[in-house]
Amino acid sequence: MTDVQRIVLALVSEELLGRRAPGGVSLSGADPNAILAEGTAQAVKYMILEALLRHGDDLGLSEAQKERVSREILRPAGVRVKIAYSQEEMIRVMGDHPYVILKGMAAAAYYAHPYQRLQGDVDFLVDKNELGELTALFEADGYENWRQEHDCHVVFKKPSSHLEMHFEVSGIPEGEAGRLTRAFFDGAVFHRHKVDLEDASFYAPDPLYHGAILLLHMQHHMLSEGIGLRHLCDWAAFVDRTQKMPFWEDLIAFLKEIGLFTYARVMTRTCHLYLGSACPPWAQADEETCRDVMEDVLTGGNFGRKDSVRSAGGLLISRHGKEGTGVSMPKNAWRTLTHSTALHYPAVKKHPILWGIFLPWRALQLARRVITGDIALRPRSVRAGKERRSVYERLHVFEREDQE
Repeated sequence: MTDVQRIVLALVSEELLGRRAPGGVSLSGADPNAILAEGTAQAVKYMILEALLRHGDDLGLSEAQKERVSREILRPAGVRVKIAYSQEEMIRVMGDHPYVILKGMAAAAYYAHPYQRLQGDVDFLVDKNELGELTALFEADGYENWRQEHDCHVVFKKPSSHLEMHFEVSGIPEGEAGRLTRAFFDGAVFHRHKVDLEDASFYAPDPLYHGAILLLHMQHHMLSEGIGLRHLCDWAAFVDRTQKMPFWEDLIAFLKEIGLFTYARVMTRTCHLYLGSACPPWAQADEETCRDVMEDVLTGGNFGRKDSVRSAGGLLISRHGKEGTGVSMPKNAWRTLTHSTALHYPAVKKHPILWGIFLPWRALQLARRVITGDIALRPRSVRAGKERRSVYERLHVFEREDQE
């Protein structure tokens, strides 16, 4: 871990939790541009900008530099307004139909400064039994249905809005763990509470379901392209704010049932060690594993964007976390190919004879993307995949106790 990364972790901790970071880090002589660059790569840019302004004198910033930072802090205001507007439009179209916001503002509500959480599009969960009716409602309101085959959501777009309507949460595994997860979330959209932030009012999942959603989503990306500090911040803020609430007993029981409890322990202790969030008694984990997880996060950056070649190795690790690390790299590559074929050419599900046509064609399409560099799969990707897998195997993702 570099000095710049240590500073970024300390500054993010202060902003995220609203209290002084543990273990003082000296800012004397630090390069604010390098700090901002690392924060940007980790999708915590605006937390870092506010921290830089707060510690401007310690960093030796001139008044002109402070002014530039102040102007930069205002940039996401327009994005927040756009997201809030898109969310309000979604709520208007939904009418009396139940929904909950996934991630996004629902995660931001646990931050000390919610507006600092970087926003993207609007993800929301609906009652899957209403999917057809709701699809018709959004189309009638002028939303374009992308009609993309996807495991868990439908995408609707307008020029000023991008919505992902989920009929189930992301990161649900295969097999018995998947069956148990779907049973757990059955009716979750009705277990919700109202959240009022400065620029938005919406329904969020009750903490029991929100915690499970965060963990499933985090492992889903971690075991594929990779995650950045933003994902850790979502979990750290949630644990820190809710650690003494009674729902944890039920959440831990569920995590043990599907084989995600070890993952929860490691990620919670990692957040405690490097971001200063709470560490409940159940969250004891090996510090070496936590260190390796933190190194993995800092090396890859948000969705692996710091190193696309390294990120591409995720294609060989796990099919978006669907089976943890329980499948060999060659077999996982094959399952990734067949899954991609089924998503792009759904006719193969009804007419198996078409596999002989579309599977080779999809393989050629992906090979072309590798050759053109659209997918940065290189020999180093394989080596990186093996290194990352050696870390993830210690997390025992979806390894249920009755299977160990």
